[in-house]
Amino acid sequence: VSKVPVIFVSSASDNMNIVMAVSMGGDDFIAKPYQLPVLLAHIRAVLRRSGKEKQSSSVRHYKGVTLDLASGMIEKGDKKQILTRNELVILYELFQDQGKIVSRTKLIDRLWDNEIFIDDNTLSVNITRIRAKLDEIGAEDFIETRRGLGYMI
Repeated sequence: VSKVPVIFVSSASDNMNIVMAVSMGGDDFIAKPYQLPVLLAHIRAVLRRSGKEKQSSSVRHYKGVTLDLASGMIEKGDKKQILTRNELVILYELFQDQGKIVSRTKLIDRLWDNEIFIDDNTLSVNITRIRAKLDEIGAEDFIETRRGLGYMI
């Protein structure tokens, strides 16, 4: 017996697997592939039903910049920018480790875990796009590059 909510995430999304997962005690079932905002919405709903949700669990703040995981947006003041999936994952990792260096390897593994080979420059391109979006909302120099180590906010 546990009060911890259980969410099944599986690529086997036929009706029998869903029925079995819920019958075995699952509180929700999410079929792969899924979008991060959809997964977070399911998690919030299960936590809300179980009484375990913290208020604004999908919102992160740092130095006047707000990352909203549920809407996939970054904002500062009244300016907002929509993020792609990769941009959202990168910023999420940076916000999780505020003030600490997040290695390029960690970001690459988090973004492209199942890929056999990803060009190292792909991450740099994503960081450049994020910086451009941050500049547009007035958060210049928000991401700091630490040569040979990674990135930090």
